[in-house]
Amino acid sequence: MRPLLFIVSLMSAAPSLRGEEKPAVTEALPLQLKWQTGFRYVQRIEINQSGKLPSKGGVKNQHANITAEMVLSVRPHSKDDWRSLGVNWNAFSIDGSNGGAEFGYNSSKPSKVVDEGTAKAGNEILSYIGREFLLQIDPLGTISATPEFDAAVTEITKKAPHVAAPVKAFFSRTNITQLLRLGMLPAVPDKPVVIGGTWPFQAKFEIPVVGSLHMDGTCTMSGWVNRGGAQCCEIPVSGSLDFNSTLQASLMGLKDAEGKMTGAVWFDTDLGWARESVTTWDVTATLAGIASAQDGSPQFVPLKQTTRITLLRMETVK
Repeated sequence: MRPLLFIVSLMSAAPSLRGEEKPAVTEALPLQLKWQTGFRYVQRIEINQSGKLPSKGGVKNQHANITAEMVLSVRPHSKDDWRSLGVNWNAFSIDGSNGGAEFGYNSSKPSKVVDEGTAKAGNEILSYIGREFLLQIDPLGTISATPEFDAAVTEITKKAPHVAAPVKAFFSRTNITQLLRLGMLPAVPDKPVVIGGTWPFQAKFEIPVVGSLHMDGTCTMSGWVNRGGAQCCEIPVSGSLDFNSTLQASLMGLKDAEGKMTGAVWFDTDLGWARESVTTWDVTATLAGIASAQDGSPQFVPLKQTTRITLLRMETVK
């Protein structure tokens, strides 16, 4: 990742940035996301994946590390209580191996080639680094696309027509909303909570061609801790994952998958934003049909992913 350029001080706007102590919660506390107009949120996203995949020689190990810097800029909207949201990426990198074959790409060093395939895909994505994609958010926190965003998706799919259908399907209103909520609160409680209080969350992602991923879990308010220089609510999260494959994926051998998720969110109530979150998914996929073992029995593939999202800084929107 490139070095941090500067940090805009928000001492007067957000007292929690001073790291002052907060008293124990004795009364119910409302937890709300505050998409503050006039600010941009700069976040680092780190994803670590690992697993085992069946191969002709038995089983091969695979792993990948992905790092990206995402910027969310919040501006006024013509509709009352709505906001315009600009999303762009400053940098990204990926490295890993698949059965011993290494791959990698770093947007800050595009000329350093680890493997040709990843370099080609990375260079195509590189043209979108720093480019802002426009969305909008309603008072309930639901994200929807704008004509400008739709035009950008059309532009991308024209460059890769073989993936046009799944790309357009993936960037749905529901998927975008769920993706941008990752790393914040999986769900905002419908009433104030105290230490030890819990509330449920559910999420669903539609993955084109492959299937749908369902998450069902619980958030808990466990207390106050210092995170990112501020006093934050520590909110452990846990739940289950279920994956339902499409007919096309089933014909290719992917039957289903299930697993669990664990992690925590450190939420700054003054800022109305998560300072940090760490979530781990442990999943076992079932392969059958043409992907069965030689004796015809199903194969079980363990997969693990840990995602860490860190708020690096807040800046005023230029």
